[in-house]
Amino acid sequence: MFMMKRKLKSMLLVLAVTLCSPPTLAHDFEVDGVYYNITSADDLTAEVTFKGNHCDDYSNEYSGSVTIPQTVTHGDKIYRVERIGDYAFHFCTGLTAIAIPSSVTSIGENAFEICASLTSVNLPNSITMIEHGAFSGCSGLTEVTLSHKLTSIGSCAFYDCKWLTKIDIPNSVMSIGERAFHQCKVLTEIAIPGSVTSVGVDAFLGTAWYNAQHNGIIYVGKALYKYKGTMPADTSIEVQEGTSSISPQAFYGCSGLAYINIPSSVTSIGYEAFYECSSLASFTIQNSETSIDWGVFFGTPWYDNQPNGVVYVGKALYNYKGEMPYGTSVEVREGTVSISPSAFFNCDRMASITFPTSLKSIGDCAFWNCNLMTSITIPSSVTSIGISAFSSCYTLTEVISYIPADKLFPIPSNTFELINLAECVLKVPFGAKATYESTKYWSLFTNIVEMAEEHGTTGIVLKQITEEPNIVFNLQGRRITQPAKGVNIVNGKKVMF
Repeated sequence: MFMMKRKLKSMLLVLAVTLCSPPTLAHDFEVDGVYYNITSADDLTAEVTFKGNHCDDYSNEYSGSVTIPQTVTHGDKIYRVERIGDYAFHFCTGLTAIAIPSSVTSIGENAFEICASLTSVNLPNSITMIEHGAFSGCSGLTEVTLSHKLTSIGSCAFYDCKWLTKIDIPNSVMSIGERAFHQCKVLTEIAIPGSVTSVGVDAFLGTAWYNAQHNGIIYVGKALYKYKGTMPADTSIEVQEGTSSISPQAFYGCSGLAYINIPSSVTSIGYEAFYECSSLASFTIQNSETSIDWGVFFGTPWYDNQPNGVVYVGKALYNYKGEMPYGTSVEVREGTVSISPSAFFNCDRMASITFPTSLKSIGDCAFWNCNLMTSITIPSSVTSIGISAFSSCYTLTEVISYIPADKLFPIPSNTFELINLAECVLKVPFGAKATYESTKYWSLFTNIVEMAEEHGTTGIVLKQITEEPNIVFNLQGRRITQPAKGVNIVNGKKVMF
């Protein structure tokens, strides 16, 4: 099962950093050689796009210097240009310059990918987001001026911009995605502000800046980005106060790591952060609500010493360890705030699961292929559900959501993939049906029914007796403490997990 998890995670990562399938709809209209899609007929907004049905239908439809206007007239209506759409200038190798107006707020996925003749870009201060692969493969790009309102730089945003030498990241930026500057080989100067709280895997790998860093822990803003070099045996690490996240694969394969103390400022630990840290026998996480991503502790003595069954790290349900008995019913202990990605991946012997009203997030692939379950109840406390969270749970005939209309959030399109959404009933709070029907991608359910008012808004949690989570795991001369066990009352009997 472990290898299957790794394979699926790798597949998801490939999907995240490679070319996405471009849109198939034709452009809506063209004005002065620029092609547009209408993004809102009511708000009269539009985005720049490519010519035709597919980004590869025409080559170099944009070349030379292109100026995009703030507004454009089509028919008797004036549209505000608010976005550079996905793949808009994809592979326009003849594009030499681009003027982007202050009406634009985001640069879409792969928008300028492989625009090899584009040498400089000045992004107006209206732009808040650069999406995945936006300038990937712009091999001639030497100068970029970023918006002072920019909050995120997407994965592979400047991947393989091989002549980019300097980048000033404004202090509005909070996240830098996976491989954002990967293989920018002559990128020597990077100004990174303290506003950065998360950095994706390999964001700076292959840059001259990274190669010049000393061996040891590298911090990027408030993120612990990477341990560089070979770690000495029996190493103990104190993560510096104020650190907000530990990046994916930060200590991947650091076999010398024996103990790490993670301060309360850290709220998230990325996937495989301590993967194959084969000497890591103990750690302390000061913040019990720190979210734990997939595979963080796989291959460590600490994980190997955990009993089979549900493994908790603080208030995160980390995963189910070992082979699950057929027909197992799991009750997540009260106080749990997150289900880690792939926590019950391929647990096809699990018959049911009960969530507590403390739960806030359900991670990517958390219940992938749990195909024995027929019903899922989502409490009103949940604020996020990840990619493929319930994918391949094809035996589901009922999804009960207590999330109220005013707190409903969009979900990924594949959250309930390979489930017959024409037959699976989605039960929602009284008065919330219309909201679910209009919210991505709850709207994929064709059979949405409202529950009676007396059903309430939180869902039912079976009676539980639980000890407080304890996440101080000290060995080697320190006080030895194990994670708390949960005790469920099922049919009048205590069941340990």
